[in-house]
Amino acid sequence: MLAALFAAGWLPLLAPLPAPAVLALAMLPGTLFVPLLTVANLTVTALAPPGTSTEAVGWMSSAIRLGVASGTTLAGPLGGHFTLPLLAAALCALLLSAPTPAAAAPAAA
Repeated sequence: MLAALFAAGWLPLLAPLPAPAVLALAMLPGTLFVPLLTVANLTVTALAPPGTSTEAVGWMSSAIRLGVASGTTLAGPLGGHFTLPLLAAALCALLLSAPTPAAAAPAAA
């Protein structure tokens, strides 16, 4: 739900608005970003196999940075519109809302 709200927070920025309005409207998804990142970190930590949570969070952090860099790279040629961040947020909402497989039972020793 938080990811869906984050994605929806970008929708008002699709309208052609003056810079002060864009700045004010950008604060909505900005206020949701830290809670969304916290939930993502907790989810990755909970789903990671025992002893691998640090590596799992590191991979997620790297994936986020790669996504930000890719989005920034593509934003210029696409006219600087907010379509790319909106699509990325929608993809995140889709991935976070997908059902997760049941954790495998530990092997008997």
